Amino acid sequence: DAKEEIWDDWERFEELASDTREAAEALHTAVEAGDEDEYAIRFRDLGQSCQACHDDFRRE
Repeated sequence: DAKEEIWDDWERFEELASDTREAAEALHTAVEAGDEDEYAIRFRDLGQSCQACHDDFRRE
């Protein structure tokens, strides 16, 4: 369901995808370490990175 703009701004899409990958890895690291204080922070960061990409490139 991507907008056509994704092809016009591929570098931005790759940047956002990288941010999401990093956020997911940080959440995974916190879970693996059992660092419960970090769960909500890392989950929020992941959600925000997903939303950033959806705001720019996902159709309504």
